[in-house]
Amino acid sequence: MKKRYAFYGFRDEDYRAAETWLEDWKARGWELERVLAGCIAVFVPLSCPEVRYTVDLVPARRREESQEGWVERQAEYRQLCADAGWEQVGESGAQRIYKSIRGQNPVPLQTDPELEQARFQQQVVRPAVESTASVLVTVVLSTLLFFYAERRAVYWFELLLHPGELLALGMIGLGLLWQLYKLFHVCRYGWKLRRAQGEVLPSPSLRGARVRAWGDALWLPVLAAALLSTLWTGNLRTETPLDPAQLAEEGRPVVTAADLGGITRTDDIMWQEGSGLLSTVSFVQSRGPGGILYVERYDAATSALAGRVFRELEQKADQDETKAILCGRGEGTAIPVEVSGAEESVLYQYERGEYLILRRGKTVVRLMADLDFTDPALLATIVSQTKLGA
Repeated sequence: MKKRYAFYGFRDEDYRAAETWLEDWKARGWELERVLAGCIAVFVPLSCPEVRYTVDLVPARRREESQEGWVERQAEYRQLCADAGWEQVGESGAQRIYKSIRGQNPVPLQTDPELEQARFQQQVVRPAVESTASVLVTVVLSTLLFFYAERRAVYWFELLLHPGELLALGMIGLGLLWQLYKLFHVCRYGWKLRRAQGEVLPSPSLRGARVRAWGDALWLPVLAAALLSTLWTGNLRTETPLDPAQLAEEGRPVVTAADLGGITRTDDIMWQEGSGLLSTVSFVQSRGPGGILYVERYDAATSALAGRVFRELEQKADQDETKAILCGRGEGTAIPVEVSGAEESVLYQYERGEYLILRRGKTVVRLMADLDFTDPALLATIVSQTKLGA
């Protein structure tokens, strides 16, 4: 026999819209045979034009009720529906889907609007509120624990260095908004049911119900794909031998220890990572007896983004883990500094060294070392080598 399959997927609060959907299939000459796994409706050619459908919410299980008693009560309810002229052809969530028994004139399953409203509140509204509250509490607690555990500075702009993580976080954010939207719809529809006051109960929009059905169906696969993309891309940070000449050819010149009076080594390495929005190159060099130099250069897609990077680095200078290792922990002392060629500059003095941050246009450069970054000659070399004044 010829059959057609369609995605069912109606949420419990849209059970009345499901009835409209089934009637639309009937108008096109198809009759529901059964619902598989709660989400796939199987249709066969219409053989009985008088067929009717109804979708009901199963009565909730009582707290003191045993599993055996619950199963027995459901069987009794199905028999009650059969006596009323309905046969169950599927279920989805709290919904039970019935069609009329051939040759019978079925009576409505729900004749008491107040009872139906009470069941809706118990079976739909309360679980929706509890589910949303659980999700929000989990997200809030996870965020608080993350920041409590992360003693180092957390730079939000670093998300732009890892597109996969940014995509995953964006999907999680959209998921929260989707959850809040569904709760809003449930509460709004429940409010409409209460306003009906014994009259004919309203039915949700079929179009909106289908959007919610497909949204729920696609949400988890899309989130899984986003998380898998994060695992697939992994950490895009690369480690290669330090090559200032190559960086200069790429338009990302840096200043090295040799430029600042230190020694030249051939085994220094650099780390690079980023995306089309923001990229970075960093390295640590020994300056010989003079100590260690740390250099990091950020190249942003826009000046506004570079400004954001500069401000975050400035505001979280005391919490920066790299700074703590090279220059010492604690609160730094701001030192006035004017750097010709830089649009923004800030300098902090710590126990074991100084921390300098410069920005011009789309480029931010930061340096950490036991050097006097107030020395005009030193600053001129830094600006010249990094092309900040270009």
